[in-house]
Amino acid sequence: MSIFSKECPHCAATRPADASRCGCGYVFDPYLLDDAQRTLGLAAEEEKLYEEYLAARAAQAVGAAGVAAKLAAIDPENEPTAIDDARAQRGAQAANAELAAQRARAAQAAEAAKIEAAEQGAKSWRTKLAAQATKAVKSVAPTATRQQVRLAVKPIRAAPGAVGTAKAARIRKAEAAPPVTGRHLTPSNKPGATFKAAQAAKVVKALRVTLARETVECPWCTATVAASAVRCRCGYSFATAVRAMPPLALSAGERAIFAEGSATKKPANKPRR
Repeated sequence: MSIFSKECPHCAATRPADASRCGCGYVFDPYLLDDAQRTLGLAAEEEKLYEEYLAARAAQAVGAAGVAAKLAAIDPENEPTAIDDARAQRGAQAANAELAAQRARAAQAAEAAKIEAAEQGAKSWRTKLAAQATKAVKSVAPTATRQQVRLAVKPIRAAPGAVGTAKAARIRKAEAAPPVTGRHLTPSNKPGATFKAAQAAKVVKALRVTLARETVECPWCTATVAASAVRCRCGYSFATAVRAMPPLALSAGERAIFAEGSATKKPANKPRR
């Protein structure tokens, strides 16, 4: 058995060590549950079951003590029988004491569960009453708002002469204001220097990316490497300097010398039959 898991005593399934409930419904520890009412209810049930178990064990111990007492009464001088009788009587007394203590614990657990259920019921009733009160408040007709009060008040109209005087004053103020001067921008179809520089930078960047993406194949290991690479991973060196060299221009005399040397070259010896 791992320290990180435990077995359910009801269905023998393996569950995590910190699990409080099994999938079959068995509760490992009711005090780890989130619902207080359900926790106390399950705890009361467990205490009641343990009380029933102790009651059965106490009844068995009392019965065994009665049988031992009868045997001891038949032969009072038999020491082993007297010892068994005394041991059985002590066992019966201990079982009855444990049963009484368990009955007290079961009663306390049942009372706690009952109180919690009553409190939960009171909370639910308070919630229902609060919801009903809120609904009743919302159903009441709303009072007039400030906007409605302002609209109900009739506006005070100004005299016609005052309106004309104010309008004439605004016209005179606008005529006396200095004209707005400044450089007017006119649109042009020709690109400026700034636009050209930006476009040139973009072109250079695009060319660099394109050149960087170009690849070549290594003639030794057929691996694909960048065109700007000098050496392949296999060790092959690309003769970039040789490829960049211009072709040699030979004169007619130099070409004749090369042709004459090729003609005078001895043929290879043929193998004997």
